[in-house]
This record gives sequence, C-alpha cells and structure tokens, in this order.
Amino acid sequence: LFTKGDYADMAIGQRDLRSTSAEGPGADLSTGLASPVGLTVDAHGNLYVIDAGNNRVLRYPKPFAQSSDLLAVDLIIGQPDLNGKSPNGGQTAPTSNTLALANGSGVFRAGLAFDARGNLWVSDAGNNRVLRYPASALATGSPNQPAADLVLGQNDFSSTSLPVNPTRSGKNYLEQPAGLAFDPEGMLYVADSANRVVVYAPPFGIGQASVRVMGVVTTPNAPLVSESTLGAVDSNGHAVPPQAIFFIGDHPYVVDTGNARILGYNSFAQWPAES
Repeated sequence: LFTKGDYADMAIGQRDLRSTSAEGPGADLSTGLASPVGLTVDAHGNLYVIDAGNNRVLRYPKPFAQSSDLLAVDLIIGQPDLNGKSPNGGQTAPTSNTLALANGSGVFRAGLAFDARGNLWVSDAGNNRVLRYPASALATGSPNQPAADLVLGQNDFSSTSLPVNPTRSGKNYLEQPAGLAFDPEGMLYVADSANRVVVYAPPFGIGQASVRVMGVVTTPNAPLVSESTLGAVDSNGHAVPPQAIFFIGDHPYVVDTGNARILGYNSFAQWPAES
C-alpha cells in the first residue's frame, strides 16, 4: 500500500538515500552507478540497469529479497569485472561483448528490453547499434561480459560507422539508438538520434534493414513539425530526438522529447502502405 509522501525503501547504486556522487570503478562503491539511463526487470524479478557512466549494464538479483543495504551484483554486461569502465573495454573497435555508453562529452541515451523468449536487447548508442544477448547467457551463474549473438544497425560486431550522407528515411542504419520496445507481435521499435523511430520485423538477422520508419515525412514542403513528425532541433542546431517508446496494447506511444509531447499511433497492422 502506497501513501503520499512515503520515503524510498532503498537506494540502488548508492550507500544510502543521501549520497549522490558517481560510483563504480575507482570510487567508493564498485557496484554503484554513474549516470544510469535505463532499466528493466526480467521475469524472475532481477533488475538490469544501464550504468552509462561506467559503460556497462549491471544486474541486481531480486533487489527486494536481498538482506543487505548494499545490493549485490551477479552479472556485468559490457565489462569483465567490477574494475572496468572504459568504453569498448579500452579497445579502438567494439566486439560482441563490449559497450560504448559514454565518451568525453558525456553519456548517451540508451534503453533495455526483453523479448518474449527472454533475450535482452540493449541500445549500444556509442557504437550506433542494438545488441541482443541470448537468454542462455543470462542464466544464474553465467560469467560476466557475455557475448551478444545479434547486432542491428551494423553489418558485424566490429563496425560503428554510419552511411555516407544518411537520410532520415534510410532503413540500413541506426544513429545513437536510445529507447526500444517490442509490440505484441514481436516487432522491435527503436528511437534513434536521427529524430525518428525505426521498426524491425522478426525473424531477426545480423545487420538486417528495418521495415518501416516512424516520424519522417518525405512529402515535399511538409511542415517541420506536425502530427506525423518526431524530434526537433534546438537553438544551437543540435538534434533533440525522441527518448523512449512504450505500448498500451498494440498501440505504440513515443516520448517526443524535442517537441515536449507524447504521440500515440495506431497498431502496426493498421498503418497505411508506404507511398
């Protein structure tokens, strides 16, 4: 039973409810967090947190069942242990088991989602890709830094590039992907920094193209902002793209950050054919 004004029951990523400093490798709490940007819970009640400032995802097993105030971590994604924090493990190029969630300019927006089979999907924004970690690699007792078995937005696990002169309607790339979600039919929706949401259809394959793009109007002389467009550009010329996607039934809703609104859409099956 919740009551207005209740205090939080616990602090995850800090030693107490008053501390706010970035934690992690080299700080006071190796299992702490630095600039967390996303989270999700699996079917077993385990909490997964995107610890962007430390370029990793941490799993806190059943946090409310733990007896200690300092929550244990039983799986690290993107780093081999609690001592690592560099993007891509300090390597120049990514691999199937590294993440780049921050750089010298700050942290990237990112997202997490489970599919119906228990596979974990992660937005690896600094590498312009989305990774899938198989459910088998997430079992209790699995080693840290599991390898992804599928990548979207790139043709292999070592690439990070974007197409030359990419268009917002292009279906063969992802630019700093952020929030993601699945619809009831298993379609994957990904918001990216090209001020759009791209949609992928199963069965999924490495480097496959998306099937549709949301929020982009290709009609000549269309207004810059309308009921069909997503994202905006700030006064400094920087993109302010959509942040997240969620579903109510089979209807997608997009957090259109740059335009200070949330847009709801018909289900995919009701979308008109592409012109």
